[in-house]
Amino acid sequence: AMSLHGPHQPAPQPRTGPPPSAMADDEPVDALPSLREACKPKCADLHNLYVACTDRIRKKGGGDCEPWYFDYLKCVDKCTAKNVLKDVK
Repeated sequence: AMSLHGPHQPAPQPRTGPPPSAMADDEPVDALPSLREACKPKCADLHNLYVACTDRIRKKGGGDCEPWYFDYLKCVDKCTAKNVLKDVK
């Protein structure tokens, strides 16, 4: 028989502490966009490279700027992760 919890889904842990409230569940999600926004200026150089690439492509009529975009996202993610860890400690 198939078990209810597959290999990727550990059994839910009993919650300890106060009962979950809607506020508590939303907090980490709400903090992330503002943390990401705060990181964008730190990654401005990479963002500018991406924008320059999209401008070139618009003029040429073809191409791919994904590598630049991913470099920029990686920069923002790395910065965001550092700030999240700072908040957790």
